[in-house]
Amino acid sequence: MRRTFFFLLWIFIGIQFIRSDYDLPESDPKNDLIAVMNPPQEVANILKTSCYDCHSNETVYPWYAQVAPFSWWTTHHVVEARRHFNFSKWNEMSEKKLEKFAEEAEYEINEGEMPLPPYTWVHSGAEITEAEKAILFEWLNEVGY
Repeated sequence: MRRTFFFLLWIFIGIQFIRSDYDLPESDPKNDLIAVMNPPQEVANILKTSCYDCHSNETVYPWYAQVAPFSWWTTHHVVEARRHFNFSKWNEMSEKKLEKFAEEAEYEINEGEMPLPPYTWVHSGAEITEAEKAILFEWLNEVGY
């Protein structure tokens, strides 16, 4: 039992030297959704609180993102989220991609899949309430997506 503990401890210490890439991609602030669309302040607040950490180039990595293997999991999710949809590149996306975003966003938020449940466990303020859902969906319908 003791050998197993020390073996696992050494592995845990060793994997801390495998660092994730935390560099934020460069982006033009004029391409950001909030700069382009100038949504109502309540919409901007919801997006900043619940979406921007993963779906923009403005990620603020929490303390646990510095500890492997959580660091790998966190950076993987951020990279995938940006690849799927990036608010920092709003002005660079096609109309078709924006329409797809609106459909998927509404579905994922309604199903409780976005923000990701593990994210809301640690960031309780990021969970989107029913009232906030209504605000977001109304805004999406107003802008035509």
